[in-house]
Amino acid sequence: MATNGNVLINTLARRLRDTANTAHPRDLLRRILSQSQRALNLHDRIRRKTSVTFTTTPGQVLYNNTAIGSDVSRIERIIALDRSLPEVSWQQLVDNSRNWSRQSGARSHMWARIGGTMWALTPATWDPQVVTVVYITTPADVVDGATPIDFSDEFVPMLLDLSEGIMLLKARLYPQLDGCMGRLAAMLPQKPGAGAPRDKVNI
Repeated sequence: MATNGNVLINTLARRLRDTANTAHPRDLLRRILSQSQRALNLHDRIRRKTSVTFTTTPGQVLYNNTAIGSDVSRIERIIALDRSLPEVSWQQLVDNSRNWSRQSGARSHMWARIGGTMWALTPATWDPQVVTVVYITTPADVVDGATPIDFSDEFVPMLLDLSEGIMLLKARLYPQLDGCMGRLAAMLPQKPGAGAPRDKVNI
């Protein structure tokens, strides 16, 4: 059975030794839990991915995440003609060609994230192109009540440890961070290839 927001907030308040919510109002704890949930979602890919089909606009390279959905947390993959397009950094687009935003062709060859809310599909196509976009959904905010949270119970300990750490940082209680941050570091697995440089992709 999924944990609900009321239980989470009570547990976090108990960890902070403030069950009366005198120093830490319940709404503040709810917001910290929601933000921690979103952060963990991106770090460890805890939330399941979903995919949608998207039709591009001829001549257009840049798109907002909202063009494919209101719940986009991070785009993971773009598939065109049954082939996963290589992802590059936006800096690689510039390094390879200063005209990357004006290039066009019969089909797109690669894509890049532009900040956290936009993405580029290049070159732009002459005709509409149907692609599949795979992305991680944004977890719903924690609700102070009986509504289950968007996380599996398996990940609740991580959520509580991160939220507790943030609250301790806000209160400048640095010596108390070792416990929750140590547990969190032990539970978060390292991603293979994290920090590895990307290979240059020729346009």
